[in-house]
Amino acid sequence: MAKGGQGDSIDATMNLKAVDTLIDLCINTCVRTPRILCDLDIAGNHNLREGLTLPTNVCDSLLKAYQTLGICITDKILHMFTDTKRTRLSRVNLRQSRVTDDGFEVVAVHNPLELDITGCRYLTLNCVHFINRYCKNLRALHINEWEALTDIEIFPTKVLAAEESIFGGDFIYDCPEMRVFSARCDRDLVECGESNMQDILATMLNPFDKLHHLDLSGLGSCGVDIGTMDWLRNMKCLTFLVLHNVITSEDTKVAIEVLSCLKGLRFLDISHEDEDETTINYKEPEKALRHLVTSLPNLTSLDISGTNLAGLESMEQIDHRLFTPADGKTLHEEQKPGCCINGLEGRHLEFLGLFKCSYQPCERRDIPATNITGDANEDQILLAIKTYYDRSGMVQKALDALFQMIRTSVCEKMREELGAIVTAMRRHPLDRHIQISGSASLFYIIKSGIGKKVAMKDRRQAILTLVDAMEEHFDEPVMMRNGCLTLCHFDIPRDVLFAFKRIVLIMLRLIRPPSAHEDFVQGIAIYLLNSLACQVDGSEKQLVGDLGAVDLMLSVIQTRLNAKQCDDIMEVAWSTLWNITDETAVNCERFLQGNGMQLFIRCLEEWTDKHDLLRNMMGLMGNVAEVKALRSKLMVKQFVQIFSDLLDSDSDGIEVSYNAAGVLAHMASDRPDVWLIDSPSREAVLARLVDAIERWDITSSRNINYRSFEPILRLLPVYETPAVQHWASWALCNLTQVYPEKYCRLLEREGGLVLLDAITKDPRPNPRIKALAAGVLKTVADYFEEQSFQHKTPAKGRQKTS
Repeated sequence: MAKGGQGDSIDATMNLKAVDTLIDLCINTCVRTPRILCDLDIAGNHNLREGLTLPTNVCDSLLKAYQTLGICITDKILHMFTDTKRTRLSRVNLRQSRVTDDGFEVVAVHNPLELDITGCRYLTLNCVHFINRYCKNLRALHINEWEALTDIEIFPTKVLAAEESIFGGDFIYDCPEMRVFSARCDRDLVECGESNMQDILATMLNPFDKLHHLDLSGLGSCGVDIGTMDWLRNMKCLTFLVLHNVITSEDTKVAIEVLSCLKGLRFLDISHEDEDETTINYKEPEKALRHLVTSLPNLTSLDISGTNLAGLESMEQIDHRLFTPADGKTLHEEQKPGCCINGLEGRHLEFLGLFKCSYQPCERRDIPATNITGDANEDQILLAIKTYYDRSGMVQKALDALFQMIRTSVCEKMREELGAIVTAMRRHPLDRHIQISGSASLFYIIKSGIGKKVAMKDRRQAILTLVDAMEEHFDEPVMMRNGCLTLCHFDIPRDVLFAFKRIVLIMLRLIRPPSAHEDFVQGIAIYLLNSLACQVDGSEKQLVGDLGAVDLMLSVIQTRLNAKQCDDIMEVAWSTLWNITDETAVNCERFLQGNGMQLFIRCLEEWTDKHDLLRNMMGLMGNVAEVKALRSKLMVKQFVQIFSDLLDSDSDGIEVSYNAAGVLAHMASDRPDVWLIDSPSREAVLARLVDAIERWDITSSRNINYRSFEPILRLLPVYETPAVQHWASWALCNLTQVYPEKYCRLLEREGGLVLLDAITKDPRPNPRIKALAAGVLKTVADYFEEQSFQHKTPAKGRQKTS
């Protein structure tokens, strides 16, 4: 029986949108259970099973699923793709993986079309060898780990000197079909000198004469000077150029001139971010912006975030807003406002980045763009998060802005924002600021109830992201508080069962000294652990005990006892023990071995007036008494006397008295010769037990939730001890009468009706027991008859409409 309060029932109905596709389910299952597709050798390498051949879309999807499920890709996993005749990779994403050169070579041999090795810290210069040797058809390459390419001892002598080049020519990547190249730099490279990086860029990019997409974000920190990028002027095929954090205040004039030569550009990003939010200031910004836009006739997207290029709003535009007719009538054509950004007159862009610009242009009306990043409204902030996923500083600021908006106002796109936050957090797992800000917004979104309206896979991604963040940033109290509070608002256990062990380990770590956090976080952790234990089956309950929860809860209780502090943590600690010992004999034994009975007596003596505490403790005693092998441990004069005295308790309605009766009923269900104490005698205890039962109101509502009636049903055939039958019959009569929809089917499913019918027909039970058994049978029969009638009766109140 699951105890400690009535848990929320799990709604089995699911919206079709919440159902994963069949291919997703299959791929995810194969990733979680690698032995479906692979044999694992002694080293842990995944060897594709004999006879299996995987098409390209399945191979690519497998790698994608590993990242989606938060499983880091390693060389051992990539080993399944060793045979290129039976597997084929095309679009390979190894972002943030632990792949080494050995694993990378396995991938390179497939000659993929797209390759993302961003954040692969374990790759060396050898990866360039493998790309040049195998990847002749490579069209898209994403990197950001420059160390291997900028080593002062290696690079200048082995690459730039053509006569000694290990690559056989004046190039770095020999990929003539390259269309997309991203070489972002996420941090300063102190060891890389300016001239060295300039040469590297020229050598790297000169051969890419078909390149149309180039991203060099962050290279300004390496001393790169856009004025020396002569090769950039000649890249006539470029349509997409990102120079985020490349242009400095000293380069602004020459930057405009260089960029104005790239007539084919459709997307240009010259945004800037700084920790102190300092913007890049162009001289005569309106004039510079006008010259740039005029020179690029095909431009549809422009990002000038973190700059002053938007300039001041013109007085003409401000005057127009001040004198707009109050009646809302349409203005004549000649009265319509001009462009609110000087320099963009006559143009309307598909995208315009105005995030953290000088003079707050994102707050102006009539911005000449369809999609805008900024922090003025929900749409702008959401787009900013999505646009700047890979920029830690900007995404952090966007997440902060979103948090303030979600916390203080009603947002209409929470479902979309949930996905954006999760993606941002997964892109920056080590950035504690992003994790804290993102988790804070997740709390408000999930608390709002929107989480129940998104697909199960999206809820799992959010949970997985929180769990990863809590494991990574365990010593950050705010992160742990956010994570615990957010997890509490998911549907437990359905939503979190897939990560059950990881969550339990985090909760135990939060509770266990000396790493235990503040009382508030510790209390949430115990509450969440208790909620999990209340709703899961025996195998999960045993796992919680295997991980040390029983001893830890006893330690928490001991600490509270020593401090004479009976608070919520004390009560929930006993409730947790109540739940994890439910029909789990090994945890009951752990409780006894941990001196749990001594703590029980001390708490009982210290706080006789704490009704919730007493109910939780007695519920736990009932679980122990249900284990036949452990009942001898309770056959102690002091314990039996306590249970007998509690039969007269009116604490928490009938709950304490009921649980005390249950304990004694189980103890008395054994043979009389097992009752090894003289006082109180078995006869006296059974008489008090019957008296207590007769005092209870059969219609009493209950603070208990049975998952199974098996422990009670075992007492029904104990004809030689009527008091035991009496308690079991009363319990079933009460529960089915008060909660028929919950317990009638359960009783039928577990064979209880047969046992009760036998009691009514057997001459041994007394009339009171027979009446209780008959009452249960009637309640169940009436319930099923009513259910049958409702199914047969047509729905009323519906009229056919024409």
